[in-house]
Amino acid sequence: MKEANFIKDKKESKLRLRKHLERNKSNETITLFPLSRVFNEVVYKANIRLKSNQKINYPLNIDNYTLLFNEKLLEAALAKLIAIALKSSGDTAVIDLIVNDKNNTLKIKIISQSISTNRIAQNAIIMGYFNGLQTISNQGYSIDITELKNQIQKTGGLITCDNYKNEKNIFTIKIPLIRE
Repeated sequence: MKEANFIKDKKESKLRLRKHLERNKSNETITLFPLSRVFNEVVYKANIRLKSNQKINYPLNIDNYTLLFNEKLLEAALAKLIAIALKSSGDTAVIDLIVNDKNNTLKIKIISQSISTNRIAQNAIIMGYFNGLQTISNQGYSIDITELKNQIQKTGGLITCDNYKNEKNIFTIKIPLIRE
């Protein structure tokens, strides 16, 4: 029964993501936009959900980037990974956002400090969220991270999670840069 509900939830999550992207007229829509606009929107909404002493450090060089990409897809992926970082971090955690480019690839890193007392359970929770075994609702949508990873991969990008036990978790979004 639980497995049937899991499969049903995964299918519903894919449908919600597609509807969310379509509603925002972003499905397969590539536009030119400042990366700072996406970060401003996502970080503003994430700040509302912060635990008592959590903090998000905004990237310093964000104004240097203008992207030709699916803006709503990037926004959904960034929001999801920040939500996972916040949900799995302690009450006093700092979430660092770092942006850089190398070899025609833009890298966005979300680094959360791992300060839970039960590190084994915390690492299992993080990997559960990241691998789509558990879902976090973003703005009323329970968007599955697996579907977001698939959508990003279709654009030539990648979403990864590096879990350093007892220290930190690094979520990375890599997207190809199109140079004129």
